[in-house]
Amino acid sequence: MVPSAVCPITDTLITDVVADLFYTATHQLPQDIFERLNSIYQLEVGENAREATRQILENAVKARQKQRPMCQDTGFPVVFVELGRQCPYQGDLAQAINQGVAKGYTEHYLRKSMVKDPVFDRTNTGDNTPAIIHTELVDGDHLKIMVEPKGTGSESMSALTMLKPSQGVDGIKQFILDAIFRAGANPCPPLLLGIGIGGTFEKAALMAKRALFDPVLDADALRQKADGGDPYAGLALELIQMVNETGIGTQGLGGVQMCIGVNIRTFATHIGALPVALNVQCHAARHAEAVIEADGTVTHLGQHIGTEARFDEASEAVNAHVVKLQTPVSAEQFAQLRAGDRVHISGTIYTARDAAHKRMMEAYEATGAFPFPMDNQIIYYVGPVPAMADEVIGPAGPTTAARMDKYAPFFLNHGLKAMIGKGYRSAEVIDAMKANGAVYMVGIGGAAVVIADSIKQCDVVAYPELGPEAVYRLQVENFPAIVAIDSQGNNIHEQGREAYRKRDLPADMAG
Repeated sequence: MVPSAVCPITDTLITDVVADLFYTATHQLPQDIFERLNSIYQLEVGENAREATRQILENAVKARQKQRPMCQDTGFPVVFVELGRQCPYQGDLAQAINQGVAKGYTEHYLRKSMVKDPVFDRTNTGDNTPAIIHTELVDGDHLKIMVEPKGTGSESMSALTMLKPSQGVDGIKQFILDAIFRAGANPCPPLLLGIGIGGTFEKAALMAKRALFDPVLDADALRQKADGGDPYAGLALELIQMVNETGIGTQGLGGVQMCIGVNIRTFATHIGALPVALNVQCHAARHAEAVIEADGTVTHLGQHIGTEARFDEASEAVNAHVVKLQTPVSAEQFAQLRAGDRVHISGTIYTARDAAHKRMMEAYEATGAFPFPMDNQIIYYVGPVPAMADEVIGPAGPTTAARMDKYAPFFLNHGLKAMIGKGYRSAEVIDAMKANGAVYMVGIGGAAVVIADSIKQCDVVAYPELGPEAVYRLQVENFPAIVAIDSQGNNIHEQGREAYRKRDLPADMAG
């Protein structure tokens, strides 16, 4: 053992390692995830779902080449630490990790999303701290650090239940499937599912999160383990098939592929309990890890895609029919769009998220004016990554649209004709769209670099103090989107949801 007085594992070293790991995780997709996405692309038959998967793969390659975040939501800073019992380190581990988070997010222009208090003071901390840190004592004299910038769109769709032991495997499958239907398009499928079974309430949740770091096995590897007597490999295979058969598909666009993989961790539990936790992860299943040895040597673990990453173009081309929209778009043009249409938008659009919507509504009620003309306008729900010196805008993928549902009818009634986001909309929003001849389009969730390439100019219009949630005016060229809900109320997301509603479930589960 290295004497503690001269221990080369310093707080500074840990800080530097954590900063580098978070930066790596945000722009370098793990190789196993990339390969599974490529397989999904080859297997998909749904036209729009396939195009979405193609954009996801293209985005992963561009993010690695440009060394910029693949998704604008650079996430909750989650850190797992394995601390060897013989490790000579004696510093302030939590402080060193938080300084690493602050350094990585500041120096590499990553989006800061953490707020000081969950309810009464939702002021941004400015450096994405504090980190969520889980520490485990293990054998050895090393320090292993695993980081995950966990996006809120997927984290918010996670779930936990305390089943009765008698519910068994069928109860577990029912719980997972119900959670997937409730999540739908919101967590940016295709999804990686981390599942924790056993332990207690908190142990199951922790195992589910930790499972997201495990290697993702394809169907053949799982089948081989199942044939060798591993019942959880068999359960994982069943769950992958069940999720793919929901009809929800990639980005909620239908199709036959929705699941990257299922990783399950287990622990002993009480005779009267069967805890089950699901941690949902989007297609940008970002994580990175490294080991610091007692002598200060740092070894980065895992394989990420390189700058020359390639994905296999499918033998038949993705249908290239695209509707060109040049802003300002007339009300008649919006009315002619149909659910499922792929569109390329050129001209001026505006951005706003929930904080800006609230302020704009309050400003209109006080002054009768909006910060930009609302008639026949398009609003893009986005909170971009801070731009570097040579960028017009940082990576800028869509935000979960449901967060704007509270405000959308007000703006639709005042002239708004199109919204771009991701995920589902409420019945109230759809009714307001039909009443006002408006449409809802989806960008591909997580395809932040691809979308940013279509943005040629970005100017702050209002509320600069909101940072990524300010109102921006964007000049775009061939901005890619898909019409999810048209002005008649036709909804491409309904296929999977209808399948769910028609299933034979208890009344309290079928909602």
